[in-house]
Amino acid sequence: MGQAKPTGTSTDSGSNQASSAVIDRQVFQLRVLVLVIVGLGFLGGLAIGRVGVRQTWEAWQSSNWARVTGIITAADTAFATQSHKVDKREGQTVRGQREVTTEVWSPRLTYSFEIDGRKYEGHRIAVADVPSDK
Repeated sequence: MGQAKPTGTSTDSGSNQASSAVIDRQVFQLRVLVLVIVGLGFLGGLAIGRVGVRQTWEAWQSSNWARVTGIITAADTAFATQSHKVDKREGQTVRGQREVTTEVWSPRLTYSFEIDGRKYEGHRIAVADVPSDK
């Protein structure tokens, strides 16, 4: 009688290990990619949050500033247009792009005031200077 051969050979085992190693490497690379993306998002959030925290801190501190009478020495408005492209939408279908122009008006003031005999001049009218489209 003939002898039975083993069903699994050493070459099958080797190819399975190599295949498993490739999959493990791909999973590792995917995990690294996800960590990088999440990390960049976190850092971006910190940067944006830092600006908001700084402005909130300045606003809170300004409540303790000395209150004095000032004189507006110059007043004007600045006008600018800002253009950007947006998608043309017809229903749910995008049909190219169109350019949108927005008019932006910003107040420009110069004022002077005096505290303890020392004269100051300023231009800032808010913690966060934001232009208006009205």
